[in-house]
Amino acid sequence: MEPDIRAQHQIEPEDVLRLNFIRSPNRFVFRRHYRQGLRSHVMEILDPQDVQSENTGILRDGHLWFPRAIPLKVLRIFRARFSSLTEALEDIERFKRIQTYLTAEYIAVSEEFVADYSVGGTHRVILCGLQTFVDGQIVDPWALAENELANAASQTFRAKPHGLSPKDWVRQVRQHAARFVDGLRRMILETRLIPDLAGIGNLLLTPAGALVLVDINNVCRVCFQATPALDEKGYPTCDKSIEALSRIETFLLNAPVSASDPIYGYFLTPERIAAVNDMHRAFYHAI
Repeated sequence: MEPDIRAQHQIEPEDVLRLNFIRSPNRFVFRRHYRQGLRSHVMEILDPQDVQSENTGILRDGHLWFPRAIPLKVLRIFRARFSSLTEALEDIERFKRIQTYLTAEYIAVSEEFVADYSVGGTHRVILCGLQTFVDGQIVDPWALAENELANAASQTFRAKPHGLSPKDWVRQVRQHAARFVDGLRRMILETRLIPDLAGIGNLLLTPAGALVLVDINNVCRVCFQATPALDEKGYPTCDKSIEALSRIETFLLNAPVSASDPIYGYFLTPERIAAVNDMHRAFYHAI
């Protein structure tokens, strides 16, 4: 019996090509992305000519160069199982709320679609997304330090020189980060929702200095309650995401957390942080 792609630990390009809603033969090449999520399979969609150049090389100025194929899009196949089309569409609405508050400048824009998935002789609703590929450095909220922007500027200018000076680039990063943080704070207070900021690799810093959220498929409810809430996987995503947001403010905006802040003052007490860290350790011990 054919396995359900949503239940597989990892998938290969041939698994995607076997899906009943993917055209065969396909004029694109699929390749497993280096990052995979708990909630989705992630595949790069590549131009065959770019893949050929990557494999065989191209001659430039007398030298053979092997340029890595840049994805045209990123395909996400969500692991969640939906009992109805309505339930899947409700999930899409949660994704759209992130774009309302962050705008397309600060998220990897995704075009979600619902497909009729045929597996094992039955038909199921499956949710997928075609996401814009974002080139950037991973921003790990838990590794941010006082000299983070100086380090990031050094790496960026060494890898991709451009028109800005390092000083102007740092100023631009702070401007982008301020708008990013403001959008998320408004989202928390107005909708009681927050995207997952806690996972390493969920945020990228682009060469233009913008913070971009690339993992948009986990939006959790912000619960102002004494006991930290766990998501459907058993992880305290809400509390850890708010802590991650506070670290972005502290280290990228040079704005220390205030105990009188309506969000941080509630979620970032020493006792609550200790309880959340216990939940964090228990989660990773369990998996």
